[in-house]
Amino acid sequence: MEINITKLVKANNPQLYSASIAEIGNNAGPLTWNRALSDGMDLVGITDPDQLEELREYFAAFGAWDEDEINTWTIQKMNALLLQDIAGTIRENGLNNPEFNSVFQDDDGEWYYYVGP
Repeated sequence: MEINITKLVKANNPQLYSASIAEIGNNAGPLTWNRALSDGMDLVGITDPDQLEELREYFAAFGAWDEDEINTWTIQKMNALLLQDIAGTIRENGLNNPEFNSVFQDDDGEWYYYVGP
């Protein structure tokens, strides 16, 4: 699934959603999580039931949560997790990195993030 992340790229500060204690202090986790909860629907905004199911499968593959827990997540929480995942990927790999193709730009200048195997 390709997710349009142009708004996030234009905002140009993925550190708001993915940062370490060394970078922004002891409250890094709660601070970035609360920002992701606040901005996730606007910046990634996945609401389609089929796409939400793909997200559940994507996050299940991380191995950090079981199916029962994932099924309790709200749409807002799923979008926040996705926003943090995307922000971390951008911070780690940059944009249009030929060695890492999860983040890419199309011919019209729109930015996308690929979620899937």
